[in-house]
Amino acid sequence: GCRQGDIARHCHVETATLSTVLSNMEKRGLIERRRSDTDRRAYSIHSKEEARPVFDEVIREFEETERIAFEGFSEEEKKEMIGYLKRVEQNIRGSKENRLQ
Repeated sequence: GCRQGDIARHCHVETATLSTVLSNMEKRGLIERRRSDTDRRAYSIHSKEEARPVFDEVIREFEETERIAFEGFSEEEKKEMIGYLKRVEQNIRGSKENRLQ
């Protein structure tokens, strides 16, 4: 299983946003939350076997969207674009953190 905070960071979403998504997935029987063995305050997220087709479809959709978005781009151009977008994300996150202080 994975910790909710780790999933949020990996997906580049806020923990609160992910919590809503995970609650809906849990209600649909796609995941379960288990208490962490090392931190009783934390939960680890585990997918159920029933979730496999859903996850496979999400991955296919993501890959197709990515293929369409980068159609006509060279590998070098893709790498540059991803680098630029990561910098934009860092700028936004830094700006947001500064506003909250």
